[in-house]
Amino acid sequence: MFHNFLKQSLVLLKKYFLYLFSLEICFLVTSLLYFIQLKRIMFNYLTKLESFTPDIQTIQNTTDQATQSVQVEQLINALGPSTQSMVFLLFILTPLIIVGLWTLFQGLIWRKLQQKQIPLFQYVRQCIIASVGAALLSIIIVNIQFIPVMVLLLILEYYFLTLVYAWPHQISLIHISKMLAYGLSHLHTLGPYVLLLTLTSTALFVMIGMAFMRYTLGVSIFSWPWYVGYGIIVIALNIYLKVLISLKIHQN
Repeated sequence: MFHNFLKQSLVLLKKYFLYLFSLEICFLVTSLLYFIQLKRIMFNYLTKLESFTPDIQTIQNTTDQATQSVQVEQLINALGPSTQSMVFLLFILTPLIIVGLWTLFQGLIWRKLQQKQIPLFQYVRQCIIASVGAALLSIIIVNIQFIPVMVLLLILEYYFLTLVYAWPHQISLIHISKMLAYGLSHLHTLGPYVLLLTLTSTALFVMIGMAFMRYTLGVSIFSWPWYVGYGIIVIALNIYLKVLISLKIHQN
């Protein structure tokens, strides 16, 4: 039984590997390109802040309180729009873009592995709703003071989010209850695979962060060939785990 399962997974991996690998690479490249663009915008903002240094020094040297208040107000008015735009970009737009990219490419990967194809628009819609809901829930979870509970809840959240992506049916109220019941009843069989998938996904994001720091700061203990080799191995393992999870769900 287990031998047949592994054989099926290898056949499916061989059949879709190039397509799935290309989607993973597209996700990484588009994410890196966005962060490179974000770095440029932040650099321009910091340059603008530095240009106001003489004005700040002038305000500090002003002894007249009324004149100082007017100068501070002028400085705030000059910096206000740029600062508001930067706050919006960093704390609202950037998370939405990353969640959007992740939803798009990961959704296409899981949809390819499904034997019963859901209409693309409906599938993307349910993935967006699930991903945004998970992102909002994660904000609440990370504020939990007790770290073991926080980590456990994040893993469970990712477990059920994975089921949403891999579930071979359009999600409705009836299917949500069935999916939750299925997820809980098969936690002992699917859980280890999803846990490994979580670890490989985390390792991939860590690699992206390290590569971005090397690009921006030029400081790293690893060379670019190491990042390439590391990325290929982790992506291949990540894809294979998705194949195994998809097969497990379809078999059950």
